[in-house]
Amino acid sequence: MKKYIVLMLTFSFLLIIVNFVFADTTYTERLAGNDRIETAIEISDDVFSNGWCDGAEVIVCRSDLYPDALSASSLAGWFTCPILLNPSDSLDSRVEDELDRLFDGFDTTDTVYIIGGEAALSEEVEDDLEDLDCTVIRIGGTDRYDTAQKVAEELEDQNAIIFQVFVCTGENWPDALVASAYSHFNMNMPVLLVRNNEIPSPTFDWLVSHKDVDAYIIGGTGVISEDVRTTLAITLNGGVKRISGDNRYETCVALAESEDFWDMPREDGPDDQQFTFAIGDNFPDALAGCSVASDNYAPILLIQSAFPAAVDDYLSEMFEGATSGADSGFGYVLGGEGVISSSTEDYIAELLSDGDYEP
Repeated sequence: MKKYIVLMLTFSFLLIIVNFVFADTTYTERLAGNDRIETAIEISDDVFSNGWCDGAEVIVCRSDLYPDALSASSLAGWFTCPILLNPSDSLDSRVEDELDRLFDGFDTTDTVYIIGGEAALSEEVEDDLEDLDCTVIRIGGTDRYDTAQKVAEELEDQNAIIFQVFVCTGENWPDALVASAYSHFNMNMPVLLVRNNEIPSPTFDWLVSHKDVDAYIIGGTGVISEDVRTTLAITLNGGVKRISGDNRYETCVALAESEDFWDMPREDGPDDQQFTFAIGDNFPDALAGCSVASDNYAPILLIQSAFPAAVDDYLSEMFEGATSGADSGFGYVLGGEGVISSSTEDYIAELLSDGDYEP
């Protein structure tokens, strides 16, 4: 009888431990603020600890328009720094506070890079930053295409040797921002911008002077035509490869599956497969999220409230049969519940655990 009681108590204790462990398992982390500016700050705070950027660099981009910001990721990767978002007209006090935290106080050894001309971030923003006694460098061209090639030039001024480039449309943001995680991770792989049927002169001139680079076109012929691909192939001595799907969601999966930029087998990366989830309908969270994606080997997957079939199929196949632990995945969810709902986050957790997760 005593032996039976001991066995029952032991079994009950083990059951409690198992239930505790499985109940405590988490599959997602949400990085969010009250708006896009605060979400970028939350991402910065998650990736970069106090004083991380002391005597170093931080990048600031416009918060409400994407064009100049599309090319910022490679420079952020080179400097291992965050991208903060700011309104066009003046320095947001929350951004100032985050800069203060990152720099651990301001002095001239701290550098803020403004991406875009004065139409993107005004002279007042630049003056506000200079009043903080940090060094301010503006990288801006006559348009988004010129700004992108100037970012590539700045990389080379920082002694980066460029072997590969992303070629993305400058007429919309999804493909360039999905590529931003890989651009950030590879550091010396800038994003250059083209039109659907034309390579603008700033982009073309840069490519002509860098004929040995390999070019990766991101997106299908609906966003970058076959004529542009042919021109690239004629202009460059290096290879030209297109990575695409039928829409932005299929394209982000194609990039995640590609082995050209970073390979994702478990033995080479973290214990779990990790991903970064951003809304596919707007740009800010994905832009700021390139640092958390790069830092965690976590490709950016674009989603929407009606969960994209391409992303669903990709994750379902990857995590089929997964249980809590090494076989499961983990997801960084960018933005508040007004952007990605709690029910969508729950569904992500279910996919990453093959249904093992219970809300």
